[in-house]
Amino acid sequence: MELNEGEILGEEKEDEAGGAHQQQRQGGSPSGRKEKMQIRVRAQLFAHARELAGGVSEVSLEIDDGWTTAQCLEDILTRFPALKSLASCLTLALNDSYVDKNAPPILVRDGDELALIPPISGG
Repeated sequence: MELNEGEILGEEKEDEAGGAHQQQRQGGSPSGRKEKMQIRVRAQLFAHARELAGGVSEVSLEIDDGWTTAQCLEDILTRFPALKSLASCLTLALNDSYVDKNAPPILVRDGDELALIPPISGG
């Protein structure tokens, strides 16, 4: 693909109506592939989940934009295989709101906070 003058990433060019400048973006890397933006999501592990993760109470996920809460959970379960024993009974919260396991996938955004909450008993 050959680029014409004014089509290089970030270069401004004048529009045909005259005057106003607009910024041209040719997405992607030098190889022509579009790179996904990385986002950061914080996950907190509570109670027995924290114990099974070796005492880790917080995990920082640097993931591709477009991930869901379920994908984040899978990533955490891969990092801490002992948590898989709790996977079916974990409650997941996103930004202080519980996530319904039967609901459609929920996209996470940069700066979101997940909480992995295991069953708690006591009295």
